[in-house]
Amino acid sequence: MAQKKPPSNIEEFLWCMHSMLVSAGGPVKLTSLKDQWLKFHGHKCNIERFLVVGEGGIGATLKRIPHVVKLVQESGATFVKAAQSADLDQAGLIEEDKRYRKELASRNAAKAAAMGTSKAAPASKAAPAAAPPAAPATTAAPAPATAEPAVAEGKRPAEGGENNAEKKPRNEQETAMLGRMLMQGVVRVLQNRAKNNQGALPLADLETEFKELWKVPFNVKEAGETDALSFLRKWPAKVELQKDNDSWKLALPKKFAVPTAAKSVALAPAEPPPKATPEVPPSTPPPAAAPAAAPPAAPPAVPPAPVPKKGGPPSRPPANIEDFLWNMHSLLHATEGPLELEKLREQYQKHFGHKCNVERFLVIGEGGIGATLKRIPHVVTVYTESGTNYIKATMAADIDQAQLKEEDKRYRLEIQSRNAAKAASVGTSKAAPAAKAPAASGEGKRAAEGENSAEKKQRTETDPVTLGRMLIQGVVRVLQNRVKANKGALPVSDLEREFEELWGVPFNYKEAGEGEAVSFLRKWSAKVEVFGEPDAWMVQLAKRGPTAAKSAPAEAPAKAAPPEAPGAAADAAGATTASPQDGQAAATPRVANAAAAASDPVLAQRLTDLEQKANGALEVMRSLLKQQEALVAELHKLKS
Repeated sequence: MAQKKPPSNIEEFLWCMHSMLVSAGGPVKLTSLKDQWLKFHGHKCNIERFLVVGEGGIGATLKRIPHVVKLVQESGATFVKAAQSADLDQAGLIEEDKRYRKELASRNAAKAAAMGTSKAAPASKAAPAAAPPAAPATTAAPAPATAEPAVAEGKRPAEGGENNAEKKPRNEQETAMLGRMLMQGVVRVLQNRAKNNQGALPLADLETEFKELWKVPFNVKEAGETDALSFLRKWPAKVELQKDNDSWKLALPKKFAVPTAAKSVALAPAEPPPKATPEVPPSTPPPAAAPAAAPPAAPPAVPPAPVPKKGGPPSRPPANIEDFLWNMHSLLHATEGPLELEKLREQYQKHFGHKCNVERFLVIGEGGIGATLKRIPHVVTVYTESGTNYIKATMAADIDQAQLKEEDKRYRLEIQSRNAAKAASVGTSKAAPAAKAPAASGEGKRAAEGENSAEKKQRTETDPVTLGRMLIQGVVRVLQNRVKANKGALPVSDLEREFEELWGVPFNYKEAGEGEAVSFLRKWSAKVEVFGEPDAWMVQLAKRGPTAAKSAPAEAPAKAAPPEAPGAAADAAGATTASPQDGQAAATPRVANAAAAASDPVLAQRLTDLEQKANGALEVMRSLLKQQEALVAELHKLKS
């Protein structure tokens, strides 16, 4: 009896539910329903694909199919059991479903007639296979929003049920939400016309085509408007209104951002509401008119109005990470249905006309592009359905690029705060920003950040060298600050404290492959000088002179920097800085170097290049310092 293949429509889903409950031999606990389904049928219970699951959860959803499922309360727990007898076959269940829905439609029509409305009566005459609307207050707007995200044919909206008559009045937030849902439904109608090359849609025909597609009336009164024209004028970014003699037509905007369309609509003269056309019971639409079924459950909101055919996607590649995130967001909303992860690059190039160069902006590790996209969950959601990885947009379709940038900043600040809290609680610096910021800032490439930063794999052999270089740059800055303050040499025992005060992270030389601080510092004799006794080691900036030049020939180009930029080179690249007592001794070589630079164009060019590199490194260190200050401030907030 168990079904090996997942149901493809609502009737098959109801039969699977009935057969599973009958075979259970007794009531099934509501919380164990999906587990029982998986055990019996061998596939997931994807109820969201066929029935709208709202805030009331799956229990409230099942109450809307009392002819198939009954909910009972026993010992404070909710149980589910079959409403029909065990000897009922699938054809009999389909007939019972039709009978129940027809009865429900008649009941709703009678209620609507008693209330003095005429919206529900014509809709109740629709074919039994179509979803009958409940009272207009419930289904007129929600249907597009619930059917559209799933992009699934036959998904049944929230209808009737036992407590349908006890509806609460809508507040402003619900009215605004219903307006967005109605607009999403209109956009899908226009997209279907664009695919079929049908041109602009007359406003008088909007209600008919809307009803044919969504099986519910286009009721703008539920969105707080009196007529369709005033409602559509509120959405210039979604639809474009065109004046045709004495009538109006609407179409999708011709550009992705529609300033011209918005201006033309705003300046259009006010027109009286169009004459209401009598509602005609629509015939059952052909299967081709409905959106194709989608394998995963509950994809995100409907794509926005611009589509590749109408507006044309941007042709230039993104210049920074923010542009790339916006491209990903707009691509996922412009793609109908779910997008397989392995087809992302192909779809990206097809939509934008250039390659998806994600490696330029995000670090791709061993986990591949899927693991990379999981680090931007505020933009892309990665999920698995039937063994296949899919992606969908996380944010709503109606946000703009500025809002996405703000959300990205908020998310990154939240991640930094979370990582800082973890580092403070553990007392280590596994994700020390001082070590990461210079590497990430050069090309604007965002490092691997997020929830799993504390679970990184063991560093490779080259990492300790890089970390050591970055740590010694931090030590040099500490010593330079002491020189400016005339504090003299620094006891090694106090180095860790002053390092952490300046950078906000511990001086963790062990990550650079050293067992103690003195041995680490002695490896950088060209940068710092260690002297004193074993119990009282001192450290200061390395002195410039013939001895230093012989011991570190590789540092010679940096020491030959022009006199106008010695501080920049020392600040950024961690170059050695002459102590005050050596100023007179260093004056003569500097004058000689300047004269040599003036007479030798090659040397002058070399010095210019070094100066530019030093200034660039200085900017990196300044940016790093700002990040550390922000991180320390956030850490203090968390502690308080």
